[in-house]
Amino acid sequence: MKRRSQEEWQRLIQQQLDSGLKASQFCKEHGLCEKYFSTVKYKLKQKTASPNSFQRV
Repeated sequence: MKRRSQEEWQRLIQQQLDSGLKASQFCKEHGLCEKYFSTVKYKLKQKTASPNSFQRV
């Protein structure tokens, strides 16, 4: 398996979103492990989520 940087994973995830393909199809076409792709996608989403996503009223 090729070692990828966080930036490379972010680009791949964005490509998958832009393509309109399901993750499984995208991974198959790009030779990626679907389980690992989903794990990285989830972790990056958690990492970029703002801890203060709620607004005060």
